[in-house]
Amino acid sequence: MATRIRLARGGSKKRPFYRLVVTDKRSPRDGSFIEKIGTYNPLLDDKNENRFTFDKERVEYWLKTGASPSEKVAIFLYNNGFKTVERYLPTQYPKSVKERDAINKKKLDEANKKKAEQEAKVKAEQEAKAKKEAEAKAEQEAKAKAEQEAKAKKEAEAKAEQEAKAKAEQEEAGKKEAEAKTEQEEVKKEVEAKVEKTEQKAEETTQAAPEEKKAEAK
Repeated sequence: MATRIRLARGGSKKRPFYRLVVTDKRSPRDGSFIEKIGTYNPLLDDKNENRFTFDKERVEYWLKTGASPSEKVAIFLYNNGFKTVERYLPTQYPKSVKERDAINKKKLDEANKKKAEQEAKVKAEQEAKAKKEAEAKAEQEAKAKAEQEAKAKKEAEAKAEQEAKAKAEQEEAGKKEAEAKTEQEEVKKEVEAKVEKTEQKAEETTQAAPEEKKAEAK
């Protein structure tokens, strides 16, 4: 019977978990298996020792009996010291540590670049938002200031108009009072002139009376 070492999926949706199993080549990928010899948890960090676990003795046994690993399993086993599985690796897979480190470095640089671009984008968006908010605040403050100045100007104009009106009324009242006073003085002068004239006439009459009597006596 031809056997194969592969990963059988378990876990739940969006939280996968794999078993490292030995199975008949003719069995479906996640079907029945002969033996479970390890696990693979992609949700764990690359440096976590429990990300890929295996029973070394059972792996060696099945490889010696002719079991062929899948490409994914071959990569895991190759990176854990099983150099005999090299022929099962993907054609373009880097076999030396130096090559893999270079690829990992490239991936890390790309990830850092992408992260930096994302952070720059977020920062630019935040700055644009802050600028927009500052402009809106400045516009609102300018509008409020303009309204206050317009209100103050209107109140000042109303006050000035009221003061001017009050001053005009006072001046008009003073003018009328002066005219009345002048009229009273003129009336007083006329009365005094009439009195003086009457007194003068009476005096003239008084002086003329003895002479008339004297003339009559002659």
